[in-house]
Amino acid sequence: MKLSIKAKVIIMSVLFVLVFGPSTAFLLMNLTRVVRSFEKSVGLGEHVLARAYLLSKLIVDLETGQRGFVITGREEFLEPYIRANEEFDYTLRRLKQDLSDYPGHLENLEKIGRLRYVWEGVAGEPEIKARRLVEESKVDLKAIYETILAGVGKKILDRLRLAMDEIATKLKKAGRKDELILITMIAKDVVDSETGERGFLLAGEDRFLEPYYEGQVKFNADVKELKEMFEGDEENLERLSVVRALYEEWLLKAARPEINLRVKYENDPRSMDDVAALLGEGTGKKVIDELRRLTGHFIDTLAKDVKAHLTQAKREAAHARLLGLSVTGGGIFLLITVSFFLGRSIVKPISILCRATEKLGQGDYSHRINVKSSDEFEVLANSFNSMSQKLKASRDDLVRAKDFSDNIMKSMIDTLIVVDGDSTVLLINQATLSLLGYERDELIGKSVGVIFAEDPENTTAQKLAEENGPQDVEVRYQAKDGTVIPMSLNKSVMREPEGKLAGAVYVARDISELRRLIEEAAEAAAERKKAADLRQAFEKLDASHQQLIKYKQELEKEITERKRTERELQESEAAVRKSQEDLRILAGRLISAQEDERRRLARELHDDLTQRLAVLAIDAGILEQHSDSCPDLIREKLPRMKEQIVRLSGDIHRISRQLHPSILDDLGLVDAIKSLCTGVSNREGLSVEFTPENLPEVLPKDLSLCLYRITQESLRNVAKHARAKEAHVTLAGNDGDVLLSIQDSGVGFDLAQVRGKPGLGLASMEERVRLIQGSLSVQSQPTQGTTIEVRAPLARGDG
Repeated sequence: MKLSIKAKVIIMSVLFVLVFGPSTAFLLMNLTRVVRSFEKSVGLGEHVLARAYLLSKLIVDLETGQRGFVITGREEFLEPYIRANEEFDYTLRRLKQDLSDYPGHLENLEKIGRLRYVWEGVAGEPEIKARRLVEESKVDLKAIYETILAGVGKKILDRLRLAMDEIATKLKKAGRKDELILITMIAKDVVDSETGERGFLLAGEDRFLEPYYEGQVKFNADVKELKEMFEGDEENLERLSVVRALYEEWLLKAARPEINLRVKYENDPRSMDDVAALLGEGTGKKVIDELRRLTGHFIDTLAKDVKAHLTQAKREAAHARLLGLSVTGGGIFLLITVSFFLGRSIVKPISILCRATEKLGQGDYSHRINVKSSDEFEVLANSFNSMSQKLKASRDDLVRAKDFSDNIMKSMIDTLIVVDGDSTVLLINQATLSLLGYERDELIGKSVGVIFAEDPENTTAQKLAEENGPQDVEVRYQAKDGTVIPMSLNKSVMREPEGKLAGAVYVARDISELRRLIEEAAEAAAERKKAADLRQAFEKLDASHQQLIKYKQELEKEITERKRTERELQESEAAVRKSQEDLRILAGRLISAQEDERRRLARELHDDLTQRLAVLAIDAGILEQHSDSCPDLIREKLPRMKEQIVRLSGDIHRISRQLHPSILDDLGLVDAIKSLCTGVSNREGLSVEFTPENLPEVLPKDLSLCLYRITQESLRNVAKHARAKEAHVTLAGNDGDVLLSIQDSGVGFDLAQVRGKPGLGLASMEERVRLIQGSLSVQSQPTQGTTIEVRAPLARGDG
């Protein structure tokens, strides 16, 4: 069956639609099901688990803060309890929003919320109220706290946390969520063991040791399970063995000796009765234990659901991929088969036409095409054969005409120049080129005046071009080397059909030989002098030639030296660029090292100094209790000393947050900047308004830290230099970017004058923004305030 090209193209298009239309619809259905499964998995993602673990930590903070106040009686020890109360409600509410589609988890969250209020009603608030009424003497726990302050257990636990953080970081980068959940549970087991041990040290009652022993059991079980998952992974198995060894070292060198010391102290009935009376009967212990159990059960169930959803999503994705490959492969095979046969019927005639066209372009006008396809290609082949035959006839006519004219021009011994109406050279014969020493391309298209001697204004050519100009004249041609040649020229005028001047034909003969014969007699007398002058000229020419050779050598030497200098300059520029890049890399590493050091100092201040201040406050209270037997000067100094300890504790907390805000890791960038703005407003008397807009739930840690530091530095500059009454901070998401803007209405400054000077931290800001592949803009004018804007991408390259 014979088909036209149009019919073949239509068949291929319809076949493409019939094959890929249904297959695409089928793939979209499978893809939709996989996306829904992954959306369900993402709903129970890492941020939900992080909030669940934060909820567990807040329960520990509630009990720790309440117990710390009951033991010490100092209001500052209630800060973890108060902060945990505030964050608990917010975290619980966010978890309910995230798990709104999961009735089982919502029921557990409701129970956790009710148990928290039950504990506060039966134990938390009553014990705090009772402790505030206590005015009796405080128990001397000096021996126990001296053991704690030795720092043996803290150093081991710090090393243990670093080892677990290293494993968690490696697992997070590798995307191993199951192992990451287990290492987080191991960290929780360590916290439970430490909390139980600290609770027993504070209360001295055996029931507070239950979390301590349960934490050991869970730790061993979770480590065993994780070890099985790490089978074959020698690197992580080695890290896990380090974690286990550090945990056992903590039990042997710190936990058990401190517990034994407390047991020995508890057996001494002389000084623990008052503390036991403050703690009462431990009414809230059962409630808080049930709250811990229920929270742990909630976290375990949530982790299992996440794992189950991810497994189901992976299974559906594999099934959809297999179906998609099968359907797509079958459709492609069918389409390729039909397209091959239809395309072959189109491509083969096109190839024949292309080869025939190449032969025609090479001058083979006798080639013919034989295509029998009963379609458009047959029409094209017949047209091509007819065109080739006509082109061959035309070429033969042109060759004959050209040979005739070329033979005439070659046979002429006189010069021949053809010009147009503007005296532009159109045609010139070989006799003219040989006489003047030009190449044909040097004269064609140029004014004919260039060959007339001493005629810069082209007056000779203009006279010859005049309609009534001379027909036979004597002129002088100037050769390319400057030689002037006398010529006898004859002109013939050419006109267009309407009578307008179209050009002229100049035929000229060299009459220099005739003139030479006429002048030969007159020049005979001067021949000898002319020969002498000629020798002198040759000698001068030879001297000039030697100078030119010397100049050429010097020039080549100078060129070589200049090339060497340029090469050295390029190498220097490359070295400078590399140095600049090394400096930028070093600056990035310095900033990272600075943040690590700030994080370490903040943890040291919070974990070590605040604990020591707490013990110091207890000692001060004990001194105050026995102040009746002290000198008057000591009794007068004790209240002031206690007040300074409280202030010092607050300052250490504030410095710790400035060095590394833990709220940034726990609650995210928005809450951290909100807390920073509130702190600046309260501390500096500056009205700071913060507006977050369209931000994603989770931001990269390096991006969050960079934007927080820039906001911190900018607000510090506003408070210190701007003399402004108000400032506005905006944090917004926009098309895959995060925008940060800090504006103030202060005195402003001249950017050109302060750039490069220390004090404002602009260089540090620019380097931080460069590390996150963002851009920094600073706009300020004197008396018109300052605006700092940062734009950073959420997704970045490795470079």
